[in-house]
Amino acid sequence: MRRRFTIGAVNIPPRLELTPLVDVVFNLLIFFAVTTTLISLRSGIPLDLPRAITGEKTPARILISIDRAGQFFWENSLVSREQLQQKLQETAKSRPGSWVLISADRAVAYERVVDVLDVVREIPGLEIALAVKPKK
Repeated sequence: MRRRFTIGAVNIPPRLELTPLVDVVFNLLIFFAVTTTLISLRSGIPLDLPRAITGEKTPARILISIDRAGQFFWENSLVSREQLQQKLQETAKSRPGSWVLISADRAVAYERVVDVLDVVREIPGLEIALAVKPKK
């Protein structure tokens, strides 16, 4: 049974106001758009990067991470050295001139970083950058 409100002798059906609902949905959309953008900018691998005074920002890049245990990650996915080499070759063919950002934990053995540098330098058409934290 429908309810009706009576004001004087006029029957007015109840209304659902959509304006506040649209405002809430719009605010949620903005919140999630901004949040996902900020989350995607950070690496999901917890690393303690070394510090440097001369660090510079690089253009759009491919992220290779080396964690404390010396494992390689391609954009947050664990990969072997061979898989890393294959992915880099595919990237060099599809996007020549791409920047490869190597992000290594400060506790990782220097040999592991050099190993990744060798893999990247074997493939022509890629630029290399090392990730660091700015010194305070």
